[in-house]
Amino acid sequence: MSSSWGIGAGRFVVTDGSRTVATTDGTLVCLLSTLYEFSSQIVTFPDPPADYCYAWQGKQNYGFNPSPSVPDSYAQSQQARVLFTRLSQEYEAGITLMAAPDGADIFFGQVRLSRVSAPSHTWYGRTLQVLQKEGEWIPWQGSGLMEAGLGIARALHLVIEGGNLRLVAEQSVGPPTGGVGPRTWGDYPTIFPIAQDQEGGDYQVSSSPGFIVWSDNVSPYYKTASRVVNTDGSPGSYVTLRLGQSNACTTTDPTNYQSVYSVDVRGWFGRRS
Repeated sequence: MSSSWGIGAGRFVVTDGSRTVATTDGTLVCLLSTLYEFSSQIVTFPDPPADYCYAWQGKQNYGFNPSPSVPDSYAQSQQARVLFTRLSQEYEAGITLMAAPDGADIFFGQVRLSRVSAPSHTWYGRTLQVLQKEGEWIPWQGSGLMEAGLGIARALHLVIEGGNLRLVAEQSVGPPTGGVGPRTWGDYPTIFPIAQDQEGGDYQVSSSPGFIVWSDNVSPYYKTASRVVNTDGSPGSYVTLRLGQSNACTTTDPTNYQSVYSVDVRGWFGRRS
């Protein structure tokens, strides 16, 4: 077999028999010789904007007694729960590492990751785990997914933009969970004044409907109450657990979904043809 080189169709081509050894067809990359290193860069994925859905339910069973000596009665009950939510969000924030050398338009890098602060609670029942290897150098060409769950994604970008090498955190939180309010359902608000079996309730939010991320089955985030009263005395409404009433659940959110990473970066700038 013979070897050859030459220019044809606007390309420089080197062949070894039928095998193409090198060609300028496509994109050529030339790396610069200097290794750049950046230590302990702090990247933060913030706790998304918080809200809640306050869910309250009331019901009653009306008991009729034919004997005039035995009063009719209401068996009244209620329950309340706080569903803590996060609002839709598109977030991006970056760190400028350095100005790119003249003509450089690509960076072949490696990163070493360490999550130094993790979310305090599960997100919709799942832990937001680190999806990348921690504590070891891994190739990082452009972007990578850091954490993800139902309704949330967090990505890290190592890119040249605006003439600078930048480390960028991007976070996306999806739309609200369906049916979280504000709304009423069933017989509310006329549950208790009417002498018959009834059930209903309402959902209230602080400012806007959001994506449900956490709730609990114990006080002060979930409560129940019940009583039996004589209907001959025209008993009033029984709403002590409803939002704004005397024994309502707390709406103080104990969750914090911030994640903080320490990131080491190293690599070489390059130029593409």
